[in-house]
Amino acid sequence: MKNIILILISLFIFSSCNFSLGDKLRGKDNLIWNGNELRNQKKYEEAIVYYDKAINAYPNSPDGYRDKGLALEYSGKYEKAIESFNKAIPLDKSDPNVYLYKGRSLYSLEKYQEAIENFNKSIEVDPNPSGAYIYKGKSLYYLNKYQEAIENFDKIPEEERKFYNKYDNIYSYMGYSFYELNKYQEAIDNFNKAIEGGMKSAFIFYKKGMSLHFLRKYEEAIESFDEVLKIDNNFSDAYYGKGLSYFYKEEDNHAMENFNKTIELNPKHPRAYYFKGLLLEKSLLNEKAIENFNKAIDSDPEFSSPYYDKGRILFNLKRYDEAIVSLDKSIEIDPDEYSSYSLKGEILKMKGRERER
Repeated sequence: MKNIILILISLFIFSSCNFSLGDKLRGKDNLIWNGNELRNQKKYEEAIVYYDKAINAYPNSPDGYRDKGLALEYSGKYEKAIESFNKAIPLDKSDPNVYLYKGRSLYSLEKYQEAIENFNKSIEVDPNPSGAYIYKGKSLYYLNKYQEAIENFDKIPEEERKFYNKYDNIYSYMGYSFYELNKYQEAIDNFNKAIEGGMKSAFIFYKKGMSLHFLRKYEEAIESFDEVLKIDNNFSDAYYGKGLSYFYKEEDNHAMENFNKTIELNPKHPRAYYFKGLLLEKSLLNEKAIENFNKAIDSDPEFSSPYYDKGRILFNLKRYDEAIVSLDKSIEIDPDEYSSYSLKGEILKMKGRERER
């Protein structure tokens, strides 16, 4: 009888312990669940109240710190989010998501190298995390490491790329990276995929238009710039792109119209002034051409082309000393510009002949 009583007491104690442990788990999970529900409703401050309760009650659990960090990230409080993720990591170093979330906050703060270090840790724990490859690729793009960016995006399976493209612009960033590498057809292919997937931003159409322009597909480029202007009719570079394509098609009136519109929207656009100057020179309006080259120079003093073309017109007007000053500036900015040396040499020869007379 005594043994039976002892067994019953033991069972009671054991069941009480189990109840206590289960109650604790339910308590933590309930607090986290309530916080997540509020976070999903974008009620971030209210969600944080629940996460703080979970943290206070269960300070050795990473869940509260991790999910609080997410709420802080979503509300744009990236520094505080990082602090919260830093508290979660020592409690569970095997969770790839915490490194991913911390990396995203660093990415949002434009701390791209630190972000990459965290994405790498996420990849070490889970070799197939699409999110880490996406943000690592975008970080590499902003560090001007375009080939590495493409290699990271390529690690994401095509079907997942299509899915994530709606949220993270994967194809557009691949397109931007190819564009910067002067691989214009590959850029266009990716811009088209981005557009087909629903990413119809003015900037994507603009970069597609410039890619087409550099491939000398001027009519298609103009169509793409027109798509930009349907989305944003104050996008000054789209008018510049149209003007450039019309310029190379030798449709000077359309080119001038678009360069003028560019300047109207952006009075400090050096290249619009420069190409407008070239058009004015074609119309034998040399003084007006020089005025526009001067405006290009005022807008960007390190742009060498207007100095050369201004010097060339001054040479044709036999204003040799002024021409040399302009050509010297072109050479100073771009020491590899052969044309400026050649024209300056020609002027010096002519000045020498004049002195001999």
